[in-house]
Amino acid sequence: MNYCLVSVIFLMSSAICFAKELPTEAKNILAHHKASIARLKSIQAKVVSRVDTGDGTLKKMTETDWYRVGSEDRFSIKTYMSYGVQEKSWNARKEPLLEEYGYNPKEIRILSNWDQENHPKLPLKPGGKHAIHFARIEGSIQPRDPARRYQAVLSWLLLVPIVTQDLESLIENASEVDLKSTEEGPVFELKTDHGNVNIQLDREHGYLIKRCEWFAGDRAEKPVSIMEVTKFQHFKDKLVFPKAAVVKRGEKVVLDVDVIKLSLNEQLDSSLARVQFPEGARVNNPHRGEIYVWGKDKPRLTFTSNKIFHEWEKAAAGSHVPDNKEVPRRNGKAGSP
Repeated sequence: MNYCLVSVIFLMSSAICFAKELPTEAKNILAHHKASIARLKSIQAKVVSRVDTGDGTLKKMTETDWYRVGSEDRFSIKTYMSYGVQEKSWNARKEPLLEEYGYNPKEIRILSNWDQENHPKLPLKPGGKHAIHFARIEGSIQPRDPARRYQAVLSWLLLVPIVTQDLESLIENASEVDLKSTEEGPVFELKTDHGNVNIQLDREHGYLIKRCEWFAGDRAEKPVSIMEVTKFQHFKDKLVFPKAAVVKRGEKVVLDVDVIKLSLNEQLDSSLARVQFPEGARVNNPHRGEIYVWGKDKPRLTFTSNKIFHEWEKAAAGSHVPDNKEVPRRNGKAGSP
């Protein structure tokens, strides 16, 4: 086992530093953490975040409906405030930005500008009076990327546990790890490709993440941001779930997050946790280099380049077949559009 035991007297804490092989203590801690996550078989929640827009007041930024069934999660997000890079300020949007994110063990699905409650007639089409909807409503499919795990851990602290099981993978992939024991719970101090991060688990609340400190570089003494769960909820059957969290820069709260509705382990239809692309929508799959026009529940047409897709789009809007040798595949087979 490749780790070294180091004696440290600092705020009544001790530390273990290790490389690839996890010591028994770390494995036990992670086992407790994963057991708490595994108890959450289904989640139906509404989460609201508020951001400091610069004048010291917190204004509603997002409202998220979150569904989990088994190993699948879907987040339907309405964004009311956006940060203008050029203006360097937060601005209220005229209309909320609508986005859906779906996660399962194999892939991520994203759908933009789709209003489930007030949507155009289906199927979407390139031409006619509803052409603007075909242009705006867009989906994408991408494989799960291990490099996104770091963001996932931070997201969990903000009550969006996209890949909560990957805390162990994050630790294993870190270039250096210290484990400290404090009165509130263990702290993993990690050096990663994205910067250094300290993750504290809460012993009294199922070893869920309590606090996360993110450092911009190896030699940074103070964290760039601190993310902390300020309240947990306990339910029957040893279920624990965060109720509220904040993000701080220094001592200033720049974002707060609150779970305003929550039900756990209720019987939910599995379709609630999946992003359903609307019929006729454009769906990009950059990993495979393909563009789809979606059918009932799978691709209806498949294009192998943007050029071929746009030729089809132009022709479909004008109701004629493009004059080119390559045509999209229908239902995975070569054919006419």
